Amino acid sequence: MKIVTIITFIVFIYLNLSIFDFIMSKERYKIYLAHSTDYDFVHKLYEPIKDSTLIKKYNIIFPHEANQKNFKSLEVIKSSKIILAEVSYPSIGLGIELGWANISNIPILCFYESDKEISKSLKYITNNFCKYTNASDMIQKLDNYLTIIIKNV
Repeated sequence: MKIVTIITFIVFIYLNLSIFDFIMSKERYKIYLAHSTDYDFVHKLYEPIKDSTLIKKYNIIFPHEANQKNFKSLEVIKSSKIILAEVSYPSIGLGIELGWANISNIPILCFYESDKEISKSLKYITNNFCKYTNASDMIQKLDNYLTIIIKNV
């Protein structure tokens, strides 16, 4: 009886620590998803990410969700550990957000559709770029990048 109790106790502690680590890792790695609003970002960006394992691994902030009211992107960006920037479609708002992230020394990954020409000024805020061909390619490349960069954050 004592052995069963001890094993149950150890499993309970292990599971609770695993849950605690998971919660803390999601909080620790808050990731801001910057992008233009001049395209169908809900279907091309939000849905593929939400349907992937990325959403389970990280606390990804989707700034233009319908339920976001009085969203203060500057505050959220400053509290983020990483910025993922979909830069296929340039916009002034996206540039401002990337400037805030750059001034705050937050790592930025710019990713874009392989058939798009991106702004040359992006090279002044980051050296991290990746092209993708479709949604699954995008997810795979983002996952690879985040795995690598989180080890260094």
